[in-house]
Amino acid sequence: FGMKMGYLYPYLPTARQLLGEDWQNADLIYRFKEGRYDKSLLDSFCDLFDAMGLEKGGYTLLCIPGSDPYRTERRYWEFMCELSDRMEWRNGYGYLSLKPHPPVHLRGARRMLTSDDLHVEWDHLANSRIVLLDDLLTSGRTVLSVCLELRRCGVRPVAAVFVGRTVERH
Repeated sequence: FGMKMGYLYPYLPTARQLLGEDWQNADLIYRFKEGRYDKSLLDSFCDLFDAMGLEKGGYTLLCIPGSDPYRTERRYWEFMCELSDRMEWRNGYGYLSLKPHPPVHLRGARRMLTSDDLHVEWDHLANSRIVLLDDLLTSGRTVLSVCLELRRCGVRPVAAVFVGRTVERH
């Protein structure tokens, strides 16, 4: 897909009894989703960006919106302000949002997001090097559909990062 991707922590589905590090990772991800994160998470993302070759300055950080505006704000607003400041990147909070209708996952079978679902502030993103931020990577469907929609209009994300990535342990 020509885009760098990275995540901080493996995440096991909660249907299992989690112990030790798996429980700590799940707790960290849930706290992030609630807008309660430890400041060390900012350090971890800066380290991840460094490992991915994403230097300070010159990027726009864009969050993939949650299922409703309240959740998106709670989850991302403060975090993106702090992370953008640390990295000297432009904070793209609000440049990508879901149009007001029931979330895709509540309307039946999961499907790709399209321009019918997404509102993009194109004038703020023209000629920007975009780094996408999301809480959890599971199937990749959401990040793929956002990337396709951005590319359809000439904006090319250069990286996507996640707090966690769903893994299955047998």
